[in-house]
Amino acid sequence: MRTLLTLACTLVVACGGSTVDPGTDAGTDSGTGGDTSTDSGGGGGCPALAPTAGANCTPPALTCEYGASANRACNTVATCGASGTWTIQTPGIACGTKNPPKCPATYASVPQGTSCSDAYPSDCTYPEGMCTCAPPSGPVALDASASARWFCDVPSDPKCPKPRAKLGTACSTPNLVCDYGACELPDGTAMKCEGGLWKLTDVPCPL
Repeated sequence: MRTLLTLACTLVVACGGSTVDPGTDAGTDSGTGGDTSTDSGGGGGCPALAPTAGANCTPPALTCEYGASANRACNTVATCGASGTWTIQTPGIACGTKNPPKCPATYASVPQGTSCSDAYPSDCTYPEGMCTCAPPSGPVALDASASARWFCDVPSDPKCPKPRAKLGTACSTPNLVCDYGACELPDGTAMKCEGGLWKLTDVPCPL
């Protein structure tokens, strides 16, 4: 009898499965561990750990983010493709290094709105969010006289979470769009609450 029960448990995913609804994932998992599950759990939620590239998934277009960085490019992002398999975006080569020397020491000390050097740093990443030194029109100066200012990823709507929520986690305000420097920051992100989950979206940027 014990042998039969053990075999039954081995064959049933629920005995050892590891999937959760995004509402229970605060996005703090580093995503460095493996995940033996091959789908999203069938209920539209993200796996508890970053899935393996090429593993089966549902539903298509589900995007799940794993990692503790405010910079999406420094987290693992898994997307369920139209073919029903996961594609994985891994952290960029510069992730995990210190901020550029021109970045202020803390998020609170960034003098938002004030002029800054024309030697623009890349993203300055802090636990609270991201900042950069950029011209008003975006991170790339059109000419040497462009007036750059410090800008941080303060969302456009006060109802938006701060720090930024991870992609694939639960949200409760349908159609709420939260712009975290998508036009100003090299790795800025715009998200929309859709179907109860945070998803990537596009926002119009000035020319």
